Amino acid sequence: MNNGPASRRRASIKDVASMAGVSTSTVSHVINETRYVSEQTKQRVLRVIDELNYRPNFQAQGLKRQTSKTIGLILSDLRGSFFYRFVDTLGATLQADDYDVLVCNSASSVAREQRHLEMLLRKGVDGLVYAPVDYRTYHEELTRWNVPFVQIERKNANYQADYVGIDDQFEATRVTEFMIDQGCRRVAFLMHGGTIFLGRRLMGYQAATQERGLYDADLIERLGLEPGSSVRELVQWLTAREPVDGVICTNLRLCRWLLQALQQVGPGYPHPKVFSFDDDPWLALLAQPVSALAQPIEQIAARTVEILLGRMRGDESPVRDMRLDCELIDRFGP
Repeated sequence: MNNGPASRRRASIKDVASMAGVSTSTVSHVINETRYVSEQTKQRVLRVIDELNYRPNFQAQGLKRQTSKTIGLILSDLRGSFFYRFVDTLGATLQADDYDVLVCNSASSVAREQRHLEMLLRKGVDGLVYAPVDYRTYHEELTRWNVPFVQIERKNANYQADYVGIDDQFEATRVTEFMIDQGCRRVAFLMHGGTIFLGRRLMGYQAATQERGLYDADLIERLGLEPGSSVRELVQWLTAREPVDGVICTNLRLCRWLLQALQQVGPGYPHPKVFSFDDDPWLALLAQPVSALAQPIEQIAARTVEILLGRMRGDESPVRDMRLDCELIDRFGP
């Protein structure tokens, strides 16, 4: 065990340089990738950084303080209604505590997520709010740098970290049962592939349809992320089979694409009842009613801030897995 100065206080760049046998400028170049450093030297510096748990904090270095008063926010896709409403609420809540928020959009790219993570950690953020792109990728930096973080909306079980969101499987079961109770017997399920939270929604749908004797794997459609091609795929999918009488869209984007596809299939196609897993004010303005699951975004943001600030202030209580209740909004009428 190291009993030097770095073990009694926060390690400095000088501590890293001394232990690695290099200059402080070399350590800086390794961290910032601003100049070529031989692979052997680079690995030696990184091992020392890991051993000392060194955390560069450029704001602290420039302002002579040990907190940056910034929170990093890494979201999987800002195009969704959930995330832009979450950012608005989270930002307002943190502003009351004099924290600024740095928002990064991974756009469903693991590589982009990695770059955002490295950048925010180098900038010395005090904490992170993180919506993982997927549930498989493990970013070592998140644990090595020892920065408090809370996962939202989707959970990567590789981390022993707090989570705030909803019970996707339970809510999907409830939604599917609602659609069946509305008289739907061919309930389609639209989703994107590759994410565990949508996988859990799929499991809820499967459980409910199997329980009612209505499960049909042919009614599950997985789409990509490109609007144009996805709408065309939906048109082909709808017209290639017996009409469905209900459709569950696992996010608001898919709901929008479905409504576009239904316009294109023509008036002769019997329009199904549509349900969106996210709600938005524009849904109430549609001529075709769309029922929705209203996620408690404001509560999710408030609990996220509460937990994150607690961790940043030294809270060492057991990891929390907080699942909040949703409101099912019925717009189908009697």
